Amino acid sequence: MRRSVQLARSLSASLATTALDVGLFTAAASVLPKRAHFGARLGASLAGAVANFALNRRAFQAREGERSVQGARYAVVALAAIALGTLMWSLMVSSLRIDPRLAHPLSLALVWLTLTFPAMRSWVYRQ
Repeated sequence: MRRSVQLARSLSASLATTALDVGLFTAAASVLPKRAHFGARLGASLAGAVANFALNRRAFQAREGERSVQGARYAVVALAAIALGTLMWSLMVSSLRIDPRLAHPLSLALVWLTLTFPAMRSWVYRQ
């Protein structure tokens, strides 16, 4: 599959799951005290990662028999992405004083561009 097609499909899947992730975090951050925002971010990111794996299997036209291998690889990428994104989010909020609800999608976008998409294309769903 051409790289531009993979990029478009993965971007569409990731935008949908980012909407889920950001929606969950925004809702939680609106009602929870500040001390709970870190946990809310992790929970929202985990929900987004699970949905992202399912949708990106289709985006990359993954072979059915490789689900467990791809799932394990995706788990490594997702955990790294969540850790990196949470670190970036934390720095944006604490050092740059960016609103946590704005820092959340910014950190997600930066991580997708630099880590998640390249790793999914070259390692998780390689063909």
